[in-house]
Amino acid sequence: MGRIAIRAAQAGLTLIELMVSITIGLVVVGAMTYLYIGSKGAYRGNESLARIQEAGRFALDAITRDVRSAGVLGLRIQRFVDERASAERQRGRARWNRE
Repeated sequence: MGRIAIRAAQAGLTLIELMVSITIGLVVVGAMTYLYIGSKGAYRGNESLARIQEAGRFALDAITRDVRSAGVLGLRIQRFVDERASAERQRGRARWNRE
């Protein structure tokens, strides 16, 4: 019966065991916090880079559209004006100066 009495007395944790388990828990929580902060910073950097790339794509799309359409309307209007002016000169009238 002596052994049963000793085991019943040691049913809980000792102070040293409790301190070691708390220390291990704090180390694990600290490591998780470190990983969370690092991944949050990486997320912010990636999101910032994505915004910059999106703005660049938008700008290049607008420039490409303008460059492609620059010759289309510009040449047609210039050709129309030239043809109209030469036709007016041939008729001897200057409609452009009436205003």
